[in-house]
Amino acid sequence: MKHLEEWRQSCVDDQLIRLNVTPLMGDAPSQHLLYADGLSRRNDGRLSEGLLQRYAHVANGGWWCSGIDVLSGETDLWGCFKPDRPRQNFENSKLIKYEHPPKVQTGIFALRVPLHLWQRIAEKAQVPLDGTDWDEDQPDLGFWQWLMTHPEVPLIITEGAKKAGALLTAGYAAIALPGVHNGYRTPRNQAGQRIGKSQLIPALAKLAHGQRQIFIAFDQDHKPKTIQQVNLAIQRLGFLLGQQQCNVKILQWDHRVGKGVDDLIAAQGSAYLECLVEQALPLEMWKAQRLHRLTYDQGQEINARYLP
Repeated sequence: MKHLEEWRQSCVDDQLIRLNVTPLMGDAPSQHLLYADGLSRRNDGRLSEGLLQRYAHVANGGWWCSGIDVLSGETDLWGCFKPDRPRQNFENSKLIKYEHPPKVQTGIFALRVPLHLWQRIAEKAQVPLDGTDWDEDQPDLGFWQWLMTHPEVPLIITEGAKKAGALLTAGYAAIALPGVHNGYRTPRNQAGQRIGKSQLIPALAKLAHGQRQIFIAFDQDHKPKTIQQVNLAIQRLGFLLGQQQCNVKILQWDHRVGKGVDDLIAAQGSAYLECLVEQALPLEMWKAQRLHRLTYDQGQEINARYLP
């Protein structure tokens, strides 16, 4: 299957893919996406024509990914859909690669973990695992409940479900955000003005306790504006995790090796990732490095009297 090969290229375990990724087409994608109560509807309750037209492209097919709602332990209704024929964002003319349920607060990708990967994660974290830890009646066999009761197991936070899958396959407990700023929420009024302090989203707050060691592994980009936004997200997320008494560290690598952590694993292998984890910078050291860096790597040579 097309989606299976795509996830395999991100070095994700086949069994994990089958547990979390589903090919959809026809009416099925819309049923997974358009379920919010706040969506525009006609008097008879049917979704409005404008909304149906906006999402008509999803009927051409694609894959859906969702995991576990760590707050309830049940299968998560929220997730993402990658359409085979994405629509265009009319504000910036870019294609929208991933669709998330509109009018629904974003969550985290806490993927279902097959038993052999759970064992690999436990062994790497040196946490004993026996038959009493898993529960056949739970949709994830109880993996995320086990993780919450074992804060000595490190957790990696990344962006994008496939990257979480690659990290889990490599033997690390990992969750993914749908975007770098989606790990926290800032209350704002109708005018968009901030009216309160930022807070971790509830699902992430439930995992961030007991002085857990948490690594942030966002994409390594070369575009200055993107770097600025990613660094801002790391600072805010890291600060909030630190308030929960977590030990926060930042994973860094050369973007030429691979933009995302899944690209990195595909190019260099899991042993290289393990070295990066060992060399990860504590949040305060990472912030000091950003503060005292007075020059940037050479991007382009020009020969002109004035900068273009």
